[in-house]
Amino acid sequence: MYLLLYHPGWVLLAGLIAGGLYILKRYDLTPAENSKDNEEEKPEDKGFTTYEERAEKEMNNTKFKEGFKNDIKWQTLAKKVGKHVEKAKDLEEAAMRAEAQNIKNMR
Repeated sequence: MYLLLYHPGWVLLAGLIAGGLYILKRYDLTPAENSKDNEEEKPEDKGFTTYEERAEKEMNNTKFKEGFKNDIKWQTLAKKVGKHVEKAKDLEEAAMRAEAQNIKNMR
């Protein structure tokens, strides 16, 4: 109790040293060039998916028939939709740039 009240810095230092030793003992701290994390892995390989990806997969499994991505008709429609989305993004970006320019001109 005396140490906590009158020498809190020493108690903190001892705690940091003990925590550092615990981390060194518990975890394998290898250099980055030797690490297994350096290997190129896709997030799908690790089983990690975002919420949006998981929701999209669930929607695809429930609404579409099996093997729909291999259907030529579906692929052409997907390309058309992709082009439409790209055009919409470009238009939105142009509008945002124009708005930003208008704001700069107002100053």
